[in-house]
Parts: sequence; structure tokens; C-alpha cells
Amino acid sequence: MLIRDKPGEGKKLMDELMGSMTGPAGERWRRGVLAMGMMSLGRLRDAAEGFDVFPAPGSTAARTPTAPPPLVPLETEPLFHHPRAVALQASGRFEEALAAYGDALALDPERAEARVGRAELLLRLGDFRGVVADTEQVIGAHPRAEVPWLLRARMALRLERPDMALRAFEKAADRWPSDATVWAQIARLRQALDRPGAPEAEARAEALAPGILSASR
Repeated sequence: MLIRDKPGEGKKLMDELMGSMTGPAGERWRRGVLAMGMMSLGRLRDAAEGFDVFPAPGSTAARTPTAPPPLVPLETEPLFHHPRAVALQASGRFEEALAAYGDALALDPERAEARVGRAELLLRLGDFRGVVADTEQVIGAHPRAEVPWLLRARMALRLERPDMALRAFEKAADRWPSDATVWAQIARLRQALDRPGAPEAEARAEALAPGILSASR
């Protein structure tokens, strides 16, 4: 909720709302809301520019509320910092994106979406220790989630550790057995490592997505 409602005071609230957006802080709030709206339209670069009216991500000021009442401050909402991070990442501003993910997690350390998003960016940047740390947090909080294991599998492939990748893909399949691409990877890795169960994995992959194995060869 972006406005603190007052029951039975609709007209007064609207007058206060219009007045609150006339100053610099109100204009910044308006730009922030528009930036969040651009995210839903897929206009990520435009959104990143809209977010730029706020203090630099990672700074104390970035999480300091400035919105005049009755507006709800954006700076203290993880739901503001996470999309900001995504927009910055899409614009190639990776260090700022990492800082924005950090802002979201500083406000809500249990926010799995932000932690997974940061882990994906860290993987892209080759920070494997960071990937392990963030995925460990998600695994601990959400033991049935497959996404952190998929990230670890991708990391293991980057590290040329097929044995580690196989274990991670199998963990992911245990949690979400309906992903044909995961079973195809399991089949390929079991065969490459001379492990049992490759034909069974191939059968699972083909049952979920006929033709997937021939398409990947």
C-alpha cells in the first residue's frame, strides 16, 4: 500500500496526497512509483533511470524514508529495492545492482527473491563464494526450493565439476521433478560420469518433453 488511508476522510486524503507531491520529496516518490510501474511493462532501462532520483544504492540514505505523509516511504520497502536491483542489472550496472539487492536484504534478510537474484548476478560475475553463501541461506530457509540447487549446478558446470553439477541437478529434481531440462542434464552427466540411471533419466526427460534429447544433441 503506497498511501496511508484514513477511513471516512477520502476527500481530505486526496487533497493531502496532491499537496504532498508538489515538493522535491513528493516528486521523487512519484518518480519512484512510475519506475516500479515501468518494470511491469518491461521497460527496465527507463525504470533504472527513474530510480536514479533516489540516493545511490548501498548508502544509508538509500534506506532512509523521505516521503511526506500520507505517502508510504519507498526507501524502507524491500519491494522497492528488489526491482531497482533488477533494473540496474538489466542496464549492465552490476555493482549498483548488487548494492540494491543488499538494500532489499538489509531490510528483509529472509527475502528469498532478492537473495536468489543476487546469487544469479554473482554467478554471472564469477563470485562463486558469494553464490554458495546466498544459496545456502535460501536452502536453509526454503529446503524444498529447487532454484538454489539449479544455481549451484550452473556454478559447478562453470567450474568444470560435472560430479558436483550432477549432485545439484539431482537435488533440484528431487524438489521439482517436472523439469525436463533438468532430467536431460542428469542423463547426460550420468552417462559422462559412467553413473547408473542414465536411461531412466532420459526416459523422464522424454516423457516430460518429447524430443528434448534429440534437440539438445
